[in-house]
Amino acid sequence: MHVTLLITCMPEAGKKTPAEKAGADVLDIDTMVEVFGAEAWYYDNKHRRKSIADMPGKRAIYVGRSPLVSGGHRVIPIEWDIKRQMWSLGPTIDRSYVKVINDKFPLRTVPAKGVDPKLLDMFVDSLSPEAYTQDVYVVEKVTAMRVKGDEVEYRVKWKGWGSKDNTWEPRAHLVDYGAMDSVAKWHADNPDRPDPHSVAHAIMYIQHKDEDERAVESLVKKHKLSGTVSDWVGPYQKEMHKVISKRCREIVGSEYNAVLKHEKIVPLRMNPEPKKDGSRKFRLIVKGFLEPKEWDSKTDSPTVLASTVKQLIAMGLEIEVVHDADPDDEDVISIGDIASAFLCGKEYEEGDRPRYVSYKAYKGAKLRVFQLLGSLYGQRDASYRWWESLSDWLESQGYKQCENDKCLFRRHGGTEVEGATMYEGHGLALAVHVDDILTCRQQNRGRLAGKHNEKISEKEIE
Repeated sequence: MHVTLLITCMPEAGKKTPAEKAGADVLDIDTMVEVFGAEAWYYDNKHRRKSIADMPGKRAIYVGRSPLVSGGHRVIPIEWDIKRQMWSLGPTIDRSYVKVINDKFPLRTVPAKGVDPKLLDMFVDSLSPEAYTQDVYVVEKVTAMRVKGDEVEYRVKWKGWGSKDNTWEPRAHLVDYGAMDSVAKWHADNPDRPDPHSVAHAIMYIQHKDEDERAVESLVKKHKLSGTVSDWVGPYQKEMHKVISKRCREIVGSEYNAVLKHEKIVPLRMNPEPKKDGSRKFRLIVKGFLEPKEWDSKTDSPTVLASTVKQLIAMGLEIEVVHDADPDDEDVISIGDIASAFLCGKEYEEGDRPRYVSYKAYKGAKLRVFQLLGSLYGQRDASYRWWESLSDWLESQGYKQCENDKCLFRRHGGTEVEGATMYEGHGLALAVHVDDILTCRQQNRGRLAGKHNEKISEKEIE
């Protein structure tokens, strides 16, 4: 790409370049293009750095103009690999502004064989004898202050970099850079702004306040919930623990920045669900309307037919009236639901597209990012994955899926009495409507069913 640009912008025959002959404007390659392979420095914003100790200025080699950033340049980061004794090249980086030293070529330079590893840093520094490293990440001045979340941050103008590369840096970061004089000067020039010590004390108080309490406090205020914050903290913690432990892998470290930069992330939201009996509950759900198209999978979960439900309810009356059954042998109709059903749905398989969600407990809190191990409430595929899990489990327990209604499952001995099927032993008919279950069994003849007559527990489904 670099060579093609040069050829396009250099005179071919006569005074015109191929670009001009094609109708393009005259391009000055002397100002547009730097020397290929020359030492270059680019800037990393705070969110791109791996840690506080990671400096904002990074060494690279120049490889041409950027096809992605308008007016930008393309560089390749380089680091000296001590073990392999060679330069290590990273992935290409596109930046709107880079500093290029056209007479220095790092890849042509290597340390002497058998050099003391302690001297390698000196070797790397020797590649910039004019102390270009100082120009890259030295604080020129502080231009502003703010409080963001739990931190005091300062707006920094970096020496040798344009104003558009100014960044917000935490106070601790500036201590590491030895830039507290710049901080002190800014406060001296701005006496009307809060004293940094008073701000720090206020933040220390905030930091020690329980994070869950702060989150619940925000939710109570937002939704105008009845009761105190302490009344809601327990249900909040229970929901967070249940969902994260069952369905999420939290993203941390360098992977955190990579996911934020490259992946589509759908936010979570915490919904309060106060009950009529006075109990309190939260439900952490995915904002499914923001799911990207590539997350699409099977979303249509079948539901039991109304005619099936009516037939099951009528069966007891039919047996009692038509066959003059003992009242103790009436079919027993039971209803119930599965607790946290969608959290028991099939997990995503290894080959499935990774799905990422984020959660911010309150304004100013750190954004937490998770990879979903399985679907959550609010997702388009949640109901179908739950139905797959339930139907597979029922079939593993000996239940047969009916052909005319995919949400009706039957398990019985099959004794026929005047054309009617009587349940015996483990006899049970079960109809499924998402996470609501309707069962029909005969009281006496179904006692041998044991645990199958009881409520199907979440643990059993798993």
